[in-house]
Amino acid sequence: MRQIARKQFNSMLKHMVSYPLICIYGPDGFGKTTAVASFLHNRKERCCWIHMHKKNRKQLGEIFEKSIDSGSYDIIILDQYRNHILDRQIMKVYERREHSCRIILLASGIPSFFNSELYRWTLLIPTTMLRFQFADIQKLAAVNQICIDEREVREILRVTCGWTIGVHALLEEYGAVRTLNPDLQLYPLFDVYIYRQLNQAQRQSLAVLSVPEHSISSSLRLYAWIPES
Repeated sequence: MRQIARKQFNSMLKHMVSYPLICIYGPDGFGKTTAVASFLHNRKERCCWIHMHKKNRKQLGEIFEKSIDSGSYDIIILDQYRNHILDRQIMKVYERREHSCRIILLASGIPSFFNSELYRWTLLIPTTMLRFQFADIQKLAAVNQICIDEREVREILRVTCGWTIGVHALLEEYGAVRTLNPDLQLYPLFDVYIYRQLNQAQRQSLAVLSVPEHSISSSLRLYAWIPES
């Protein structure tokens, strides 16, 4: 369902050869890990994946230093980067400037240790900028054998602002029941469902989606009576 947006993502990643540090950031569920793995698949670079949620602080520091110092890798990917665990070590790597290895950070937001100097060396890719357009939704519906007219496609685009997760969910719902059924208040309920699952930093990222203000405010009014799942 995300192959169309993936093309945009890949076109951005092609520029990473010019940068020693790449930061790909956005809320969970935007397919950062899957997209990077797909892009690097069958390429000649030697890659090391470090899944930060699976290791403790000491292990992460040791694994990162060994991966850098070994000289065995062209790219090191730090998946689910958080908690400032490797901030100082990453800064030291770029202060020495004695490495040929690129580092890819997959994070929910831009790490707080980034300074003006580090920004100069970094390719920033916000996954929230990757959105479906009208023709993309039509193609997506056709590929999944979902018959939908232009009016309903425009309604899905209006409500989701092209957000890949939103398009996926609403198109899947339409494919199941063959109607958008506004009486069920599907859209505001969906907005709240998304909003409730984001932390503060991710909620700020939501602004990048250009979600209409009235849509967010109406969603928040509904929040009071929606039971926790």
